[in-house]
Amino acid sequence: MPWSQGSRASFGPRYGAVNSAAPRPALVHPVYRCGVLDLSAPALERLLSSAPDPELARVSLSRVAEDPAAREILAGSDVLPVAARLLGYSTSATDFLVAHPGEAVALADVSARPRSELEVELAGDVERLGLLEGLRRFRRRSMLRVAARDLSSAPLEDIVSEISDIAETCIAAACADAAPSGVAIVALGKLGGAELNYASDVDLVFVHDGSGPERQEAAERACAVLVRLLAETTAEGIAFRVDPTLRPGGKRGALSRSLEAMREYYSTQAATWERQALIKARPVAGDGELGSGFVEAVSAFVFPEELPAAEIDEVRRVKVRLEEYVRASGKTGIEVKRGHGGIRDVEFAIQLLQIVHGRRDERLREPNTLRALLVLADEGYVGRDDADALADAYRFLRTLEHRLQIVHDLQTHELPADTASRTVLARSLGMEGGDQLLAEYGRQTALVRGLHERLFYRPLLESFAGASAPRPGRDREATQELLAGLGFGRPATSYEVLAGLVDPSTRLGKVLAHVFPVMAPALALAADPDAALVRLERVVAASAGDERVADAIANDPTTARRLAHAVASSSFATDLLAGAPERVLAVQAVAGPGDAQAELVSVVARYAT
Repeated sequence: MPWSQGSRASFGPRYGAVNSAAPRPALVHPVYRCGVLDLSAPALERLLSSAPDPELARVSLSRVAEDPAAREILAGSDVLPVAARLLGYSTSATDFLVAHPGEAVALADVSARPRSELEVELAGDVERLGLLEGLRRFRRRSMLRVAARDLSSAPLEDIVSEISDIAETCIAAACADAAPSGVAIVALGKLGGAELNYASDVDLVFVHDGSGPERQEAAERACAVLVRLLAETTAEGIAFRVDPTLRPGGKRGALSRSLEAMREYYSTQAATWERQALIKARPVAGDGELGSGFVEAVSAFVFPEELPAAEIDEVRRVKVRLEEYVRASGKTGIEVKRGHGGIRDVEFAIQLLQIVHGRRDERLREPNTLRALLVLADEGYVGRDDADALADAYRFLRTLEHRLQIVHDLQTHELPADTASRTVLARSLGMEGGDQLLAEYGRQTALVRGLHERLFYRPLLESFAGASAPRPGRDREATQELLAGLGFGRPATSYEVLAGLVDPSTRLGKVLAHVFPVMAPALALAADPDAALVRLERVVAASAGDERVADAIANDPTTARRLAHAVASSSFATDLLAGAPERVLAVQAVAGPGDAQAELVSVVARYAT
């Protein structure tokens, strides 16, 4: 696809931190004449023509190259293509290099830095500039490198991971200065998921040890200093905007609370949206043991043993309110984050499935959006094709969001209204022009909206609410008690059959394990539930290798319920299904012309339900 992300590029030797001893290539590059940038040189013209905005690249390179030190750095044959691409799109990057020409050396190597290297780099900046300015200079230089790599089609996962590492490095440094031992900083939101974007706020919750008024006051004072170190505006701008409003009590709540106070709040006062926010809770700085203790303490609230069905409805109502807000502003079709088919559609669908199914399956308690989607697919909660399409669309939307923010280093999510800006945006994504961009955006958002509605408003999702159902194949005693309560006459024998059906070595087995709460009551309606389960075993054995069957059930639990009703009500339907596994698909969809037996299966399923 036009915007697809290739492998990470490497742009020459690593020069290290900015200093006066950095290597300086000789002025032999063909785009210079007598040490001055020659804007008419053919080599430069070719470079400029490949930039998202060639004229902006021309002007920006000229501005940066006015400084002799920057001019020498840009003369490097490995540096100039990177600079032309970046400065031909991001005015923020140009402004930074004009203000600090020596920082152009960062473009000599824009490959990803591990956390340990980022920490060393920041320490050098703090030593030279002081903590406040050092944090800001480090952040801007680091983001410059990431943006340059991003514009070279680096994978989204690599980009958001390094941006998150940059933020965590800054937070840890601020924490070390402001907050002594006994304070934990827990990230929520994009940082909690290690998927931060360029202009994200960092959503932080502060937890302290001990208790009493003096400890409370000291902890809040330290946390306020930390927020100021990161978010106060100086001549270098800010390091990161800090949003602590997701803390208990919101803006009116205490900036920090003790672990015991956190437990009390989340067990007695917290709203549904706070449950959803805590899915992404992750300690990022300060007292790691205390931070992990907080995450463990709130997990019982996030993934409760008893989930009222009303909680599912409340998550949906919150999403509707967000949509109404965007619709009232007239931005439904241009808001990449909150518009129809936007980033929030992906995130809400995934998070609702995590809330519902993460109670039984701890693998779903994953803060990162794409990794959570991968688990949902691998474990059979979402069909593979749907998960792949949703992941691909999410990467497109997040990459588009990044492109919007790189330009001015601002928190924006709206597609530009004017044709010229849309053309530049499209070219930054490897597309020909604005029309192609709008067409691709329309295609991707339509796909996301369709999948969102299918997953977020999934039929029978409320069936998984209430008390957490036992897991067949793992919880023998509890499952046998449930089977006996449903009317199975031989619960011990039926448990063995059921345990074989949910064999985790097959994809269909994984899918059946999580739809068990839907299928068991349907089988119980049979005159002989134990015999109905054996009939289901025949159909599953015949279908085990058919990925289409597994995905059909994963994508829509009503398929599982109809299948259970069909085998419960009819030995004849069971024979038809076992004889041709693809007929399982007919229990939900109307059979195609000429397939009389599949049509019979469809009829039986409809009337048995």
